[in-house]
Amino acid sequence: MSPDETGSGGDVSGGGDDRIGTILAGRYRILSLLGEGAMGAVYLGEHLKIGRRDALKVLRPSLARDEEAIARFTRGARNASGIRHRNVCAIYDFGTTEEGLHFLAMEYVEGGNLTHTIEGGGRLEMARATSILHQAAGALQVAHDRGIIHRDLKPDNIMLARESDGSDLVKVVDFDISLGPPDGEGARVTRHGYVVGTPEYMSPEQLTGDPLGPPSDIYSLALVYFRMLTGRLPFDGGTAQEVMVNRLTVDPMALMDAAPDAGLPAELEAVLRRALERRAEDRFGSALEFAHAVGAA
Repeated sequence: MSPDETGSGGDVSGGGDDRIGTILAGRYRILSLLGEGAMGAVYLGEHLKIGRRDALKVLRPSLARDEEAIARFTRGARNASGIRHRNVCAIYDFGTTEEGLHFLAMEYVEGGNLTHTIEGGGRLEMARATSILHQAAGALQVAHDRGIIHRDLKPDNIMLARESDGSDLVKVVDFDISLGPPDGEGARVTRHGYVVGTPEYMSPEQLTGDPLGPPSDIYSLALVYFRMLTGRLPFDGGTAQEVMVNRLTVDPMALMDAAPDAGLPAELEAVLRRALERRAEDRFGSALEFAHAVGAA
């Protein structure tokens, strides 16, 4: 979600606050740092000619010669730019600066992510959680219809903006590590055995390094929904490794055990059980099918 570079003022070859106030690619003024990750940093930027504020994701300079990292970054930008849906952050620009920095400019979402909402207020009311689920499922469905798998769906990657009536407007972000349809590049993009995603929200097939399809994202979405409803995840463990092993060997915690006082309908238990089946072929056939089953419970 961010680009980075200079055109007039300051060296942006460094990182963090060093880039604030500089010009990226001759057309974006970097206003502030929004966050940093393993692949790079995300900045709030302003387009110099039209005044629009964008989120600018800039690949780390140390990765400028890493062919795998560049291929993954480019593939993700290509995948995300082809997804047109009101619940997916729009991609506006992508390129490489004269200094060799690779960047991505995308829609800036004013508001926090779902993690902040859950941590700030605990579990969500079922109606609100279900609305967020339906919107996220719609975004995933459009991606899946194009042969694109997100691979890292989690509360951090579900942004919550506001509709005019104050209700949640979901924006799914970080399709830049998504897996797209075969295009002659796939075998070179990720080294054999390399696992992409966040362990707490990975599907069993991600944990074991098996091929991924839409059911993997559906599993992750079910984990997100479970956490929205209960404030926790359905697998226990003293360490992250234990939690991952349990996901491959034991059944998920029942909704009624995780939140006995939440008043959740009993029919919802079976829906989540199916979405969290260990075998991908035993889950719902599509993200929208899962969302519709939740709505009917």
